[in-house]
Amino acid sequence: MGCSQEKTNKTLQPYMTEPNLRIMIDQLQKYANLNKEKQANEGLQWELQLQQMLHNTQRDKDLEYQLFSKLCQKLKYLETMDFIILHSQILLDQTHVIVRSQGQTQSVQHLIVYIESIIYASQKLNFDRAQQFNNYFQFYFKLDPNDLKKVSPEIMNLHKTPIPSSSEINEYVKKFAQKYGFSQNQINFAGHQFQIEDQNPPQNQISPNFQFNNQLNYPPQSQSQILNNNQNDNNNRNNQQNNLEGNPYYQINPNLQNPQNYAFNLPPHLQPQKPNIKLSLDQKYEKK
Repeated sequence: MGCSQEKTNKTLQPYMTEPNLRIMIDQLQKYANLNKEKQANEGLQWELQLQQMLHNTQRDKDLEYQLFSKLCQKLKYLETMDFIILHSQILLDQTHVIVRSQGQTQSVQHLIVYIESIIYASQKLNFDRAQQFNNYFQFYFKLDPNDLKKVSPEIMNLHKTPIPSSSEINEYVKKFAQKYGFSQNQINFAGHQFQIEDQNPPQNQISPNFQFNNQLNYPPQSQSQILNNNQNDNNNRNNQQNNLEGNPYYQINPNLQNPQNYAFNLPPHLQPQKPNIKLSLDQKYEKK
């Protein structure tokens, strides 16, 4: 009986080699990057749709506000996904410490915050690709997914309420107006009460984190103005044409100024720290 009980206890002990642990975390990170790319592109399409709505002569206040709210929620989603990506990278660099701990949390207290934050964030986002990661670490370190005590406060603040507050939406509208060159009067023409200072942002600027095609990023008026201004500058025009060739969704604008102010741009402490992180499983868009 004693031997049988001892064998049962051994089979219940979660065990994973360091190479397999690295594979599991690396897969989570890659899936998170793919999901982030997909969600960011969807957010861009919503922004383009909203631009068209704001340029229409007949405006729909309720529909516009609903789309502003959805875009604000999308931005919070992307910020949370970036936490998952960056915390995964930290754990990848510490897999040897995790394996040596043998499920005892005393020696990995500095890592528990990243593990619990990934579990919490993936639950809030319904990110199914994190299920293997969550199950393993919940069992390995005996974590209660309903009682996570060391989640990053920044992640928790992103999900204090199920829907964006009016102040959060107003803050997003400011970024949207600056990114696409809308004034407060233009935004509020349908009856909104957003508080936006009139801005004249430099043209031809895009968010550095998601690096969308310049041609898709601006209202028709702004894009035409850019092209007209470049007619007398052959060098600038040629450079712009070269930048638009090749892959249309991953071009980098060398003239970025104050990119932290633009929509779909994350705070500096959330920006990916390692340039060799792959954006997709098939390495289609691998950074050089």
